[in-house]
Amino acid sequence: MIKYSTLEGINVPGTSIALGQFDGIHLGHQAVINKAVEGRQRGLVPAVFTFTTGNSPATAPSKKVNNKFIFSQDLKLKALDYLGVEVVFNPPFESFRGLTPEEFVRDIIIGTFHAKEISCGFNFFFGKNAAASADDLTEMAAKYGVPVHKVEGVMWKDEPVSSTRIRKCLEEGDILSANSMLGLSFMLRNEVIPGKKLGRKIQFPTINQLFHPGQLIPRYGVYATYLEFGSRRYAGVTNIGVKPTVGSDMPLAETYIIGFEGDLYGTYPVLHLLEFLRPEMKFGSVEELRMAIANDVESSKAVFKKYFG
Repeated sequence: MIKYSTLEGINVPGTSIALGQFDGIHLGHQAVINKAVEGRQRGLVPAVFTFTTGNSPATAPSKKVNNKFIFSQDLKLKALDYLGVEVVFNPPFESFRGLTPEEFVRDIIIGTFHAKEISCGFNFFFGKNAAASADDLTEMAAKYGVPVHKVEGVMWKDEPVSSTRIRKCLEEGDILSANSMLGLSFMLRNEVIPGKKLGRKIQFPTINQLFHPGQLIPRYGVYATYLEFGSRRYAGVTNIGVKPTVGSDMPLAETYIIGFEGDLYGTYPVLHLLEFLRPEMKFGSVEELRMAIANDVESSKAVFKKYFG
């Protein structure tokens, strides 16, 4: 998969392109992307136009300011690659935020990305101040003989799947609902850093992964999880929070990897959240903490077996 991080130096032939921020690559996003990937059957290059943002009105659409991201950029790209996308255009938002809708379609989508087909969600807006809709896009693109596939929302529990709904579920610890709308498990791929090494003293050595700035942090608590690194998959128990019994300077994901021995410092294993087990709590002693972790391990083993046999 080829990625362009600016609007310069792009040389891609006719594309079937999906438009959107795609911050969660959820089922609704996948429907739009899959429509673009179908263009390969007509000799077109499956492509995605998305963009990077900051946390201020100057660097992000007003409706996106302060939105916590669901997947890190590398996981987002990994998901797009898995879906069959061949080219990703991923410039910063400020590089095109001032364009009128007409300029955006003429100069960027048609002129720069060489779109021959366009796919977008039913609620897609674009141009300066998000002035134009998916219906406007259909009319504008028609002037260049380019069809637009407006994809309706994917429904889950009688409402369209959305990143907003997924964020709410994650913040409430409803990981099952979040994963159902994502169409895959919620994932983290953050560096393993040294901790206080208390876990190994109570027979449960753990790895610690900090959250990236701007990354959504799920509800504090204990989760049944699994980790992928190399070609292996390991069941795990993960505490997300500030470890109230022993203390932590900032929120992190601390995971005991069941059946694993080794050093993962400096690596980036992928942590998958499967089910919420219990809220984070402060115990009266380290021994009480050890016993609670032992119970969590058995619960996580049962969850892992349910999913993977």
